[in-house]
Amino acid sequence: MFNNCKKLNFFDISNFKAGNNIEMDHMLYNCHSLSSINLSKFKTNNKVSMKEMFYNCSSLNSIDLSYMEVNNDINMYHMFNNCTKLNLLIYLISKVIIILI
Repeated sequence: MFNNCKKLNFFDISNFKAGNNIEMDHMLYNCHSLSSINLSKFKTNNKVSMKEMFYNCSSLNSIDLSYMEVNNDINMYHMFNNCTKLNLLIYLISKVIIILI
């Protein structure tokens, strides 16, 4: 969808609600200038695939996934591969917040 948008620096999909299966694979692949993203209140009822969604987003330095609500399956294979500046990742697993620095 936004693959290779090299000048995109902010992306907001807050309040995005998907009813059933959603594929976001490679959605922001190679968006080298992306430094901020808002995923707050992102909700889906079933499967979501985010394979390589942020692959090569070399300016992304932090992301908070703790408000993201996925009721069933989620695929995050290589989601943050080669995000060399990523130093803060917050996500929620079974109502326990995990912070990776």
